[in-house]
Amino acid sequence: MAIMEREGATGTYRPGNEFDLGAGLTYALGAMGSFSNVSPLVQLIATDRHTDGGTASSPSSGFRRLMVAPGIDLRVKKLKIYADVSLPLVVNTTVPAATPANIAAGVVGQLVPSVIWRLQIGYDF
Repeated sequence: MAIMEREGATGTYRPGNEFDLGAGLTYALGAMGSFSNVSPLVQLIATDRHTDGGTASSPSSGFRRLMVAPGIDLRVKKLKIYADVSLPLVVNTTVPAATPANIAAGVVGQLVPSVIWRLQIGYDF
Protein backbone atom coordinates (compact mmCIF):
# COMPACT_ATOMS: atom_id res chain seq x y z
CA MET A 1 0.00 0.00 0.00
CA ALA A 2 1.32 3.44 -0.91
CA ILE A 3 0.15 6.78 0.41
CA MET A 4 1.00 10.05 -1.25
CA GLU A 5 0.40 13.32 0.54
CA ARG A 6 0.78 16.73 -0.99
CA GLU A 7 3.44 18.95 0.60
CA GLY A 8 1.85 21.08 3.29
CA ALA A 9 -1.25 18.88 3.56
CA THR A 10 -1.92 17.31 6.93
CA GLY A 11 -4.84 15.11 6.01
CA THR A 12 -7.18 16.55 8.64
CA TYR A 13 -9.38 18.60 6.28
CA ARG A 14 -12.98 17.39 6.03
CA PRO A 15 -15.79 18.98 4.01
CA GLY A 16 -18.87 19.85 6.02
CA ASN A 17 -21.87 17.53 5.94
CA GLU A 18 -24.67 18.56 3.58
CA PHE A 19 -28.36 17.70 3.70
CA ASP A 20 -30.64 18.43 0.74
CA LEU A 21 -34.42 18.12 0.65
CA GLY A 22 -36.53 18.61 -2.47
CA ALA A 23 -40.19 18.54 -3.40
CA GLY A 24 -41.73 19.23 -6.76
CA LEU A 25 -44.70 19.20 -9.07
CA THR A 26 -44.87 18.06 -12.67
CA TYR A 27 -47.65 18.07 -15.23
CA ALA A 28 -47.65 15.73 -18.24
CA LEU A 29 -48.89 17.65 -21.28
CA GLY A 30 -48.63 14.58 -23.51
CA ALA A 31 -47.28 14.49 -27.05
CA MET A 32 -46.30 17.77 -28.73
CA GLY A 33 -44.69 17.91 -32.16
CA SER A 34 -41.79 15.46 -32.35
CA PHE A 35 -41.82 14.93 -28.56
CA SER A 36 -43.68 11.86 -27.29
CA ASN A 37 -44.16 13.58 -23.91
CA VAL A 38 -43.59 17.11 -22.58
CA SER A 39 -43.74 17.75 -18.83
CA PRO A 40 -43.03 21.17 -17.31
CA LEU A 41 -42.04 21.00 -13.64
CA VAL A 42 -41.09 23.09 -10.63
CA GLN A 43 -39.15 22.10 -7.52
CA LEU A 44 -38.29 23.64 -4.15
CA ILE A 45 -34.86 22.55 -2.90
CA ALA A 46 -33.63 23.22 0.65
CA THR A 47 -29.96 22.80 1.56
CA ASP A 48 -28.20 22.82 4.93
CA ARG A 49 -24.40 22.63 4.62
CA HIS A 50 -22.23 22.61 7.74
CA THR A 51 -18.86 24.37 7.86
CA ASP A 52 -15.73 22.50 6.82
CA GLY A 53 -13.42 21.15 9.53
CA GLY A 54 -9.77 20.37 10.06
CA THR A 55 -6.60 22.07 8.94
CA ALA A 56 -6.98 24.92 6.43
CA SER A 57 -10.78 24.79 6.63
CA SER A 58 -12.69 28.02 6.23
CA PRO A 59 -15.17 29.02 8.94
CA SER A 60 -17.22 30.70 6.22
CA SER A 61 -17.91 27.52 4.25
CA GLY A 62 -21.36 26.58 5.58
CA PHE A 63 -24.74 27.83 4.40
CA ARG A 64 -28.48 27.29 4.30
CA ARG A 65 -30.54 28.08 1.25
CA LEU A 66 -33.90 27.60 -0.40
CA MET A 67 -34.02 27.43 -4.19
CA VAL A 68 -36.78 27.23 -6.78
CA ALA A 69 -36.02 25.13 -9.87
CA PRO A 70 -38.32 25.42 -12.88
CA GLY A 71 -37.59 22.89 -15.58
CA ILE A 72 -38.82 20.57 -18.29
CA ASP A 73 -38.81 16.82 -18.95
CA LEU A 74 -38.92 15.88 -22.64
CA ARG A 75 -39.23 12.43 -24.22
CA VAL A 76 -38.55 11.47 -27.83
CA LYS A 77 -39.34 7.76 -28.08
CA LYS A 78 -36.64 6.20 -25.85
CA LEU A 79 -34.56 9.39 -25.46
CA LYS A 80 -35.07 11.37 -22.23
CA ILE A 81 -34.02 15.00 -21.81
CA TYR A 82 -34.34 16.73 -18.45
CA ALA A 83 -33.28 20.32 -17.77
CA ASP A 84 -33.79 22.77 -14.93
CA VAL A 85 -32.23 25.89 -13.44
CA SER A 86 -32.10 26.37 -9.66
CA LEU A 87 -32.48 29.97 -8.51
CA PRO A 88 -32.00 31.08 -4.89
CA LEU A 89 -34.97 32.41 -2.95
CA VAL A 90 -33.15 32.64 0.40
CA VAL A 91 -29.44 32.22 1.20
CA ASN A 92 -28.10 32.34 4.76
CA THR A 93 -24.31 32.01 4.95
CA THR A 94 -22.00 31.52 7.91
CA VAL A 95 -19.73 34.39 6.89
CA PRO A 96 -18.12 36.03 9.94
CA ALA A 97 -18.29 39.81 10.29
CA ALA A 98 -15.88 41.70 8.03
CA THR A 99 -13.68 42.96 10.86
CA PRO A 100 -10.05 43.94 10.15
CA ALA A 101 -8.87 40.81 12.02
CA ASN A 102 -11.10 38.49 9.96
CA ILE A 103 -10.09 40.16 6.70
CA ALA A 104 -6.40 39.77 7.62
CA ALA A 105 -7.01 36.10 8.46
CA GLY A 106 -8.85 35.54 5.16
CA VAL A 107 -12.04 34.21 6.76
CA VAL A 108 -14.54 36.46 5.00
CA GLY A 109 -16.30 35.73 1.74
CA GLN A 110 -18.51 32.86 0.74
CA LEU A 111 -18.52 30.55 -2.26
CA VAL A 112 -22.17 29.67 -2.83
CA PRO A 113 -23.40 29.27 -6.42
CA SER A 114 -25.96 31.88 -7.39
CA VAL A 115 -27.50 29.68 -10.12
CA ILE A 116 -27.27 25.94 -10.76
CA TRP A 117 -27.94 24.67 -14.30
CA ARG A 118 -28.73 20.98 -14.78
CA LEU A 119 -29.05 18.93 -17.98
CA GLN A 120 -29.53 15.16 -17.99
CA ILE A 121 -29.80 13.05 -21.11
CA GLY A 122 -30.77 9.38 -20.91
CA TYR A 123 -31.84 6.51 -23.09
CA ASP A 124 -34.17 3.60 -22.26
CA PHE A 125 -32.80 0.33 -23.65
